[in-house]
Amino acid sequence: MIKNRIISISKLDLIDLKNKYERNKCVFFLEIDGKIINNWEDYADYMNHHMEIPVINPYSKDAYLDWMTDLSWLDADEYIIVINNFEEFMKNNLEEKDKVLKMFETNILPFWEKEVESVTAGGIPKKFNVYLVD
Repeated sequence: MIKNRIISISKLDLIDLKNKYERNKCVFFLEIDGKIINNWEDYADYMNHHMEIPVINPYSKDAYLDWMTDLSWLDADEYIIVINNFEEFMKNNLEEKDKVLKMFETNILPFWEKEVESVTAGGIPKKFNVYLVD
């Protein structure tokens, strides 16, 4: 059974993770530099651009959640999101930082772990992990 998680790792562990997954065409691997994400708008812009999210209102959290529980256009078997410099990520907006993590924890990761089977016709659970690096 798949268990999707948010995992804190070291920079050394990140090297191993990148060596294992970064070039695997079946894995969508995205690194975010926490130093450049100051607020929800920065995060939404980054995710929309790098995940090619086809959204009309990029700052809608509901739309973000809808697309993050679709991702069909990426055609990946597994998703890995790495937030480097996590301590710097939204450091002046800790409430928004917590909301981003809660969206992963309560909506996105459980969806890909199991809910996809009952919500999507022919839905297949997929590994989706978020790595926090400092």
